[in-house]
Formats: sequence, C-alpha cells, structure tokens
Amino acid sequence: MAFTLGIPRALLYYKYFPLWETFFTRLGVGVVVSPATNRAVLAKAIEFAESEFCLPVKVFHGHVLALRDQVDAIFVPRVVSMKKGTYTCPKFFGLPDIVACLPETLPPIISPVFNLRLGRRHYYGAVYELGHRFEKNPAKIFLAWQEASSRLKRFQREMQLGLTPVDLLGGGDETTEARRHGGVPGPLASGGRTVERPSGRAGANRDLVVGLVGHSYNLYDAYVSANLIETLRRYGVTVLVGEGVPHEVADREASTLPKELYWSYEREVVGAAYHWLRTGSVDGIVYLRSFACGPDSIVQVLLDDEARKHPAVSTMSLAIDEHTAEAGVITRVEAFLDMLQRKRWRRQCG
Repeated sequence: MAFTLGIPRALLYYKYFPLWETFFTRLGVGVVVSPATNRAVLAKAIEFAESEFCLPVKVFHGHVLALRDQVDAIFVPRVVSMKKGTYTCPKFFGLPDIVACLPETLPPIISPVFNLRLGRRHYYGAVYELGHRFEKNPAKIFLAWQEASSRLKRFQREMQLGLTPVDLLGGGDETTEARRHGGVPGPLASGGRTVERPSGRAGANRDLVVGLVGHSYNLYDAYVSANLIETLRRYGVTVLVGEGVPHEVADREASTLPKELYWSYEREVVGAAYHWLRTGSVDGIVYLRSFACGPDSIVQVLLDDEARKHPAVSTMSLAIDEHTAEAGVITRVEAFLDMLQRKRWRRQCG
C-alpha cells in the first residue's frame, strides 16, 4: 500500500496545494486532504487551540485532528520566507511545534523548513531532503518539483483570469458543489441549510464591481469567511480577488510605501488594494481580516490612509473570529452594496 500523506485544508493550502499535491503524487505518495471546514472541525479547533490564536490558526488545529486516523503522516511545513527579504507569519514559523503540542496522539509530522532568506541553495536543499524521504533518485525528485512548479504557475495564471482557489481546486469543497446547484451551505449560523439566491436585489447590483482582499485562508474557506464570496455573487456583484492582480503590479504598488513591508502576504494584500484604489477599477473594496492578527491590524491602517486619498472607491473592513455569523456578514454586505449604489446614482445624476 502506498504511503499516505495528509494535507490540512487550511492556511497555505489555498496558495500552494497544487505544488504540494503534484510533487508528492509524482513521487508515489498518496495525498489525503482534510474535509472542508465545518462545525465539527471548528469545534475541535476551539477545544484544543490556544485562545489567543487567530481563527485560521485555530481552524488549522481542527484540520490536523481530522486527518489523525486517515494517514501515515501529516505535512506541516515550517514556512519562514517565500521571497527574499521577507517573512510570512510568526505563527507559521512555529506551526509544527504548535501541532506537536496537541494532547491528541498524531501520526508523524513532516515539517521541512522553507526559508528563502537563506538563499535558493538552502530552499532547494529543503526540497531535495523532503523528496528524498520518498524517492532516492535525485533526477526523479528534480522532475517532480519541476512539474509541481509548473502546475503552481498555471494555478496562479488562472487566478489572474478571475477564478478563485475554490473554483480551481474543488476536490469536495462544499462551496464548489453548492455553486453548481444554485446555492451554498450556510456556515456558522445557518445550521447547514442552503442559502437561496436573492432575486430582486441581484439585478440592481449587476453593474457593481467589488474587490476582495485578505489572506487566502480567510477568503476562500467558506466556513471561515461566512460565505462572503458567495454572498456577493448571489447579490449579482462582479467579484475581483487580490490574487487576480499580477504579482509585479501588486509588488510595484506596495513598493510605494515609505517603509518596506516585510510580511510577504500582507504585502500582496496592500499591493492589490492600492492598485484598485489608484486605478479606480472597482466600486468598492472589502478587506477581510482576522480579529486577533497583528499584521492585519497594521494593514488596516495602511489601507484606510490610502483610501482617504481616493474617495471614489469605498472600503469596508470585516473582522472575523469563531463567533462570526453569516447573518451578520449578510447585513454588512447589504448595507455596503446599498451605499455603493447610492454613490453611483448620485454621480449619474450630477
């Protein structure tokens, strides 16, 4: 029987899963992904995670525990830096140690260190060491990584065409399945019911364009985000996501800050939002952030400062934690869309 490796459907899954899945499967490893976040996963997360952690890190605990009895090992990389001169998130540095402290008995944790601050030689050394666990032939490891990198680039290009990771990955995600049938499951407050598409309001908002920024693990986990993307789509809004802004454009925009932003993922958020604000290519921007995230709070200030210079584009911030309810998100979204429509009508009326 093939060795099975579990990948939690949380945190960097939404950025790098195509890379990881392709690499491992080409080396003969069976990949098992935890189920989409649901009430049971969140309950486990809250039971075992430290209370001061942000929601996505808590949810990660639940996904690790969901894989406990299904796999031979669990993949929890220590991602320090994915771009020279930057860092990811402090909690990502310690994620393998955090998971190892869970009181439940877990399979072995495979935790390579990815740190581009130490140079590409160190980075590719980590890749080789990871691959060598499953395949002794260096040429096969190299080819597997090459193919995995190509798939990741295709994944990123497709997101720039307007698709989201949920659209592209699917793989049993409840949101993707529900979209095919005209509704989506409600997350924290709907009791598993399917939320129907609104009819009257959808037509009124059909010409609105809203940009969404935030960490991928917040935006694209339907349960964590309280179905934010689907809610906007049901109201007839054209939704753009930060990953749709080309990397070089977002990087150029973020470089205009007076001080270099060394958090790589926050830099992407700022770059995408600044691009939309400065080009006026959206009617409004929604920033989805974690309540207990320090870097998110700093990014909030940066976005607010820039938004004051571009009053034509309205902004809204949504802070989420384990108490967030879909009903509250819908109320905020409806009020925001009403405001965008009023602004547009005033401009049209002169």
